[in-house]
Amino acid sequence: MFFVVNLKNMFSTLDLLFSSTPLEGPEQMALDEVLLGVVSRPLLRVYRWKSPCVTFGYFQKQKLVESLYPNQDLIRRWSGGGCVEHGEDFTFSLMIPESEAVASQKSSLFYRVLHEAIVVALQEHQIGARLATAEDQVVGASCFVAPCPCDVMLDGKKIVGGAQRRSAGRLLHQGSLCCSVTGCRLQVTGQGEETKTGEFFFLSLAKQLSPELNFVEEKKQWLEEAYQLSFQKYRSKEWQRKR
Repeated sequence: MFFVVNLKNMFSTLDLLFSSTPLEGPEQMALDEVLLGVVSRPLLRVYRWKSPCVTFGYFQKQKLVESLYPNQDLIRRWSGGGCVEHGEDFTFSLMIPESEAVASQKSSLFYRVLHEAIVVALQEHQIGARLATAEDQVVGASCFVAPCPCDVMLDGKKIVGGAQRRSAGRLLHQGSLCCSVTGCRLQVTGQGEETKTGEFFFLSLAKQLSPELNFVEEKKQWLEEAYQLSFQKYRSKEWQRKR
């Protein structure tokens, strides 16, 4: 049994990027990789999808994924994990440079600590989530129907999962918050209008991770490099058929 704690010191400072440029799946994956290579401080990036797609883990077999999601746009991720349907979810990525002690932390411990912070942030928005235990574990190829210990659960269903990649001492964590589960709408009301962007939730999460936040905007150079990398790698048949 894991106990949720208030985790405000994972990073001394954290950059927060709400991506505004609509990108297809391959470009989103490429941008995460580009950012991992250039960040000098921890960066939390939050984004939505230009069109629905399914990403699948680096180690998954393409033929299996195609059998599960026929006639859908499929993109192999750089990180591990299972299949994730994108379109209605809020997706986020943490890029951590090698200068941060967290970057070399044991993967399972980092996963637990991050998801504890997510549970606290959800509770601040009146969403009674909890961490999954061994009793919740289900084996499967699809991420949100196969919870594992320390995933985030709500009403018996998995609502947050994540996958990681380490490269040159740096850590990339890619996560997804499922918004189709009853009660997990992350809506706030102001001046008679409801906002469903999830920015308020991710601001709460960022404050759980660091006492000092820096809001950053996308740079044209990042996007240009991501477009190039998407065609060199994430859109290529060689990458898709890697396994």
